[in-house]
Amino acid sequence: MENPVLVSWLLQHIQYDGSNFVLSKDIITASGAKSHQQLNTIIKKLFPKVKKKRQYGKAVTGRAYHGISLKENNKPHVPCTLSELQNAVPADALLMSASPEKVEIGITSKLFVNGNAILKTIEFTEAEWNVSIRNHKVDLHRLHIANDFTCSTANFHTVINLVRHIGICQGCRVPIDRVIEEDKYTLEEVQYGSSVVKQESRMRSCYCHQVVSWGSTTDVCRLCQNLPSLLLKKDEPSDTSDLMQIFDKCFPNAPFEMKDLLTAQYDALRARTPQNQRWDKSIIRVCLSLWIRSHRAYNDLRNSKVLILPSGRQLQRYKNTIPLSK
Repeated sequence: MENPVLVSWLLQHIQYDGSNFVLSKDIITASGAKSHQQLNTIIKKLFPKVKKKRQYGKAVTGRAYHGISLKENNKPHVPCTLSELQNAVPADALLMSASPEKVEIGITSKLFVNGNAILKTIEFTEAEWNVSIRNHKVDLHRLHIANDFTCSTANFHTVINLVRHIGICQGCRVPIDRVIEEDKYTLEEVQYGSSVVKQESRMRSCYCHQVVSWGSTTDVCRLCQNLPSLLLKKDEPSDTSDLMQIFDKCFPNAPFEMKDLLTAQYDALRARTPQNQRWDKSIIRVCLSLWIRSHRAYNDLRNSKVLILPSGRQLQRYKNTIPLSK
């Protein structure tokens, strides 16, 4: 069975050890990882110094990770209070707030958005911990991370080390010749690194996850990656109602059926393939009527390229479902 908190398990049971190695199959058996690929992706993020190569020997053979070892007989962590964690904050972290019930730690990142540094905010309580980025609570279970917390200095440092490895979504690059409805994204100036580098305009989905998955090969979350599929060419009508308004201005005396045909032609031209073309019932009804009267005449009209029309095979499927008379 797949381990839903695989990342947490790896950090708790694996440590850097330059003189040892661990077989991949042994880690999968012990951790419950779904596959070698999933395990390899996460280990590369958590233990970047580890080298993976095939191990040959009489007793041990198989793919192995060199530079790590499994922890044996984990020593029980010395418990402490939340107030005592204030003295254990690493030098590269910020103590944002502290009380007997809650401690907040800020982890700096190299990402700057609109000139402001982005922090990963970790909130510790007696029973659990959570992380937020830009006031958005991160879904840790989506990242295969357990958020239960037993208050101790060792656990405190383990959580901070884990959060350092979580990648932040930087948004999608902005295409030059396309636009999108403003209620679906925000436009930001993104800069990565503290050195003086060129800022880059990026789009972020209004529902951005703020983090990227362990297996992601980019710095963009899934929701922001899908933004280009919603983009429209500049000066293009955003929907059919806008197109109808244009027809009303250009052809004020045209009947509705003619406008419907023009709209269908517009949609057909935008379709990537003929299989993606979608037709209104009124258009199917007219085409079906012509096709039934004369297959040859209909195909001649369709092949002339004067109009984009559904194929005879498509019409055959609608023959018994759409009545010819209104």
